[in-house]
Amino acid sequence: MITDVLVAGAGASGLFCALHAARGGASVIVREAGPAAGRKILASGNGRCNLTNLNVSAEHYHGGRELARAALANFGGKNARDFFETLGVMTVEEDGGRIFPRAGRSGAVLTPLLCAATEAGARIELNGKITAIRREGGIYKAFDGAGGRIEARNVVLACGSAAASGLGGGMSGYSLAESFGHAIIPPSPALVPLRSGEKGLRRLAGIRVHAALCAKRDGRTLCSAAGETLFTDYGLSGPAALNLSAGCAAELQSGPLGCEMNLFPDMEQRKFMDFFSARAKMFASRPMKHFFAGMLHETVANLIMDIAGIDRNSPAGEHAGKAAALCQRWEFTLSGTRPMSEAMAAAGGVKSSEINPDTMESRLARGLFITGELLEPVGESGGCNLHLAWATGRLAGLACASGARARQQNGRQ
Repeated sequence: MITDVLVAGAGASGLFCALHAARGGASVIVREAGPAAGRKILASGNGRCNLTNLNVSAEHYHGGRELARAALANFGGKNARDFFETLGVMTVEEDGGRIFPRAGRSGAVLTPLLCAATEAGARIELNGKITAIRREGGIYKAFDGAGGRIEARNVVLACGSAAASGLGGGMSGYSLAESFGHAIIPPSPALVPLRSGEKGLRRLAGIRVHAALCAKRDGRTLCSAAGETLFTDYGLSGPAALNLSAGCAAELQSGPLGCEMNLFPDMEQRKFMDFFSARAKMFASRPMKHFFAGMLHETVANLIMDIAGIDRNSPAGEHAGKAAALCQRWEFTLSGTRPMSEAMAAAGGVKSSEINPDTMESRLARGLFITGELLEPVGESGGCNLHLAWATGRLAGLACASGARARQQNGRQ
């Protein structure tokens, strides 16, 4: 038996592809390497599954932005929310347009998706890693390394990225894409905490601030992000640091980067300097060790003063100005990222130029589709990466279903 569609990987993009292909009339087999489907879906959003974002747009992606733009063109955040509600998933909106299941747990997204896919006719097979794929006479033959073989008219590589190896992340998908001539941009950890060798930062471990971060190389701005930032004993974490990593992960593989932190991003520079000057006059006789009370976390303020070389017992009226510039332009070095195993996503992957953005079909091999995390774009936190998985899986599934219907019609003629 030759199936219409073989989907390699039962993650977000693979399941979404299978659902759309099966609903469109195609016969579908989903082959998952691991013991369970949707493991990354279950882990997403700290177990709550931030399934999309109402504000999702191409500007929230790094690398392959035009491919992301095409995938989002007819399937935005509201479309995703509405679709999941047709599957029975009740949702709630949280800050920044983030959409979560009302039930508060990721299983409330995965279970309805699995039910819908199997009800549509998709067959999901677990513990069957595909190790090789060949195309002979217009038919794909996929081998699992244990003597098993599946023949299909179309193959969808939805194997996921190298990120989160504990949840099935690995290099197999890249290898399969390479076997058909695809160029791979080496994957780098993204949405991952950042390392810094600055000793002063270790003093702040455990402290959270609202800040803007900017990564630079040779004075050139590479990317920026703002939001909650968590100081750690190795560097930075929190939403702002994770989003910054999405834009500079590949650059960090080539060596350290400069980083600027603005502790008051909600105030324009001139306005902040005027505010700081007025505060220094108001508390001119107050010792510097108390000047920042009510303004900054005490430990952060102490480090700022130490960096500026300010005696904490000196009067604020004389020395506050030295600390002003540091508050909005605190410079230090980023030395790298935490390992790929800790990353939520991976930057890099199959080059976007080798993919038809309207269908996710390979430009190098007819009937081969590539979706989700294997593709070049990587999104910021807040539901962007899961949304791109849905969007690219949907396009591939619709294209496969269209081909299956055309074959069926030709067979009746």
